[in-house]
Amino acid sequence: MTHAILRGRAQLLMAILITILLELASLMRTPSARAFPIEPTSWGAANLVSYNDSDFENGIGNWAAYSNTTLSQSTTTAFLHNHALKLTSVAAGSQAAKMGTGTNAPQINVTGGDVYRESAWVKTSGQSGRTVTFADGFYDSRGTWLGWTSGQTVSLAAKAGWQYVEDTITAPANADHMVGSPRITEANVAANESLWVDEVIVAPYRAADLVGAESDDGNCAQFSTADSTIGPLQSCKIFYDTAHALPSSFTGSVCDSLPANVTCVISYKVADTNVGSFVGSIPAGKNVILIYWQEAERSWNGTGASFVSAFETQSNEIRAATTTANAENVFVAMDSVAYQYGAVGSGHSNGTDCSFIPPSAYADFYFGDQYEFVSTGNNFANDTPDSGANTEWNNWLSCVSPRNKPIGVAEVGYNCGQKDGNGAQPNNATTTQAMASDNSYLGRNPDGLPVVLYEYWWSHNVGCQFTGSSQVSEWQSIEKQNGGGAN
Repeated sequence: MTHAILRGRAQLLMAILITILLELASLMRTPSARAFPIEPTSWGAANLVSYNDSDFENGIGNWAAYSNTTLSQSTTTAFLHNHALKLTSVAAGSQAAKMGTGTNAPQINVTGGDVYRESAWVKTSGQSGRTVTFADGFYDSRGTWLGWTSGQTVSLAAKAGWQYVEDTITAPANADHMVGSPRITEANVAANESLWVDEVIVAPYRAADLVGAESDDGNCAQFSTADSTIGPLQSCKIFYDTAHALPSSFTGSVCDSLPANVTCVISYKVADTNVGSFVGSIPAGKNVILIYWQEAERSWNGTGASFVSAFETQSNEIRAATTTANAENVFVAMDSVAYQYGAVGSGHSNGTDCSFIPPSAYADFYFGDQYEFVSTGNNFANDTPDSGANTEWNNWLSCVSPRNKPIGVAEVGYNCGQKDGNGAQPNNATTTQAMASDNSYLGRNPDGLPVVLYEYWWSHNVGCQFTGSSQVSEWQSIEKQNGGGAN
């Protein structure tokens, strides 16, 4: 073998060796992704924070002191259910807590550039001048720390009971996940001052926490068809009328047949029968919202006061039936028909005096069913030409707003027909416009109240079922906004 060939091979081996060394050096300079435990979701995956870390029924979850505070579970003060997280300041200044610390801090996966809604209900023992700020700590896909991204400062009212606070935080373009987040900071506190925190939510910013639709048959039996056509749907409404009581067990019920991440919105009218056994059998983590006698303003045989009394009885029965396992994922809602909140003298103003609205102690949420039979494309509050649809919505909102609880739209339809769908034009261009307008309107929290549900009545029986590509695309864009419906 010639010396030239030997020299060539030596040079080739040297080049390969240099390349390997350079690659190893590069790997040593690149941080490896840290393996944090993944945070479970809640609310059928609509909330990126688990029940334990948002509702605090089983303790303080993964939450840890960040600065100048001690944490405990409050068993005497709560916004929803029975418990809350309590921060007690050590000294004057700012106190802060975050969701986890060290290598055991849970990881929430995000998409770079998407907008996330950070929110909670809080109560302060302090005087005026207290503020709350949310922040998230982001990493890229290789585990490189990107730093904290803070939201805007939200001012609190002094000792005014429970207050809703939220902000939006945009994940950095190269973000892959957040850890030890959210962080909640209360500023301008005195020593030994308390801040109670409940119902912490981190969710893609969109019209509501849950965006879904009723299937064509009205009992969710055809949910898979609706989901594959206009989904991903995160909720479905199930009806039990006066001839059909709740099942004796959740197992084998219509709700049980739905995908695990779909929230069941259940309306029933037969009081007492099977309520306790059904509620008690709802499994841990399965999000269920129970409504007693929806649209009572239209169909209740009695006064508003008599309905409220019956509703309170059912609410107490539902709550008494919850177990330690499902105490965080079973909710009670009142569901109104907005049509009966028309102007006095309109012939459909049965609810305008607010007499059908139960006290907030008996309802976790207040829902309204809103139909625009001839939509102008404007949002609920401004759809004036449709026989006062905006008046109905605004009057209903004025009745539930003082209750200071989250709201929702449990049924909505645009350009629907009346009985049997006569005259319906759901594929009208104003349907698409109205969807977009209401998506923006609801996302801004009407009267400062968060929206937990936005569900379309996707049924041809009442003429609400849109099939046009524009309408389908718009509804799906609302569901998928900022990554919604994908978790």
